[in-house]
Amino acid sequence: MATVDRPAAVMSNCQTLWPRNRRLAFVAAAVLWTVPMLVIAVLVIHNPLKHTVTLDSYHYATGNWWARQNMYVGPSGFNYLPHFVVLYSPFHFLPLRLSEILWRCCAAATLAAGLWLLMRQLFGAEPERPFLWATIATLPLSLAALRNGNANAIFGGVTLLAIVAILQKRWWLAVGWMMLATAIKPLGIVLLLLASIYYAPVIRRLPAAFFGLAIFPFFLRQPGLCFGAIPGSLA
Repeated sequence: MATVDRPAAVMSNCQTLWPRNRRLAFVAAAVLWTVPMLVIAVLVIHNPLKHTVTLDSYHYATGNWWARQNMYVGPSGFNYLPHFVVLYSPFHFLPLRLSEILWRCCAAATLAAGLWLLMRQLFGAEPERPFLWATIATLPLSLAALRNGNANAIFGGVTLLAIVAILQKRWWLAVGWMMLATAIKPLGIVLLLLASIYYAPVIRRLPAAFFGLAIFPFFLRQPGLCFGAIPGSLA
């Protein structure tokens, strides 16, 4: 009967995989993440109003939330749950250039960390080379979101963290990451529902998780305004 080698075993047998030096592979991956973010930071400092989705969407909605005004202006505007503006608030109240840079760096760090932890989970003691190749494959697809400050980048990182927690069978942590992904983008609910189909421990934790997600924004705003925000998030 044919057997399938585990990723760690495959890696240990492929000594010729470039680069052979594991430390060099990790440094190369770190450089690949760092250099584009430095370039993006310089571009943001030069003109924070260009190539950004945050001003007319995230900043606008967050400002209106704390002013107790409507966050939603239609399909072309802010379309996330109210939870997002609470999470984005620390960035909103910073000076604009610093806010834009930190938001993008936070997204890149989350994405890189999720990718690293996933490679470590899959390849055991030798994750450096897979991390480099995963970076080479992933980073070009993420640069547009990182440049524009789109929440897709940090959403992707949180999704990777949720997948790692599932693989580790750390069910509460996995549900927590999936709830955070849903708070960032409603699309996270798809991952949560798929996980609940395949993993029974996730189902048992859903009632408490949904309850926490539902009451979270009510601690920071009047109930009537929270209920009023729900139709806009579904537009």
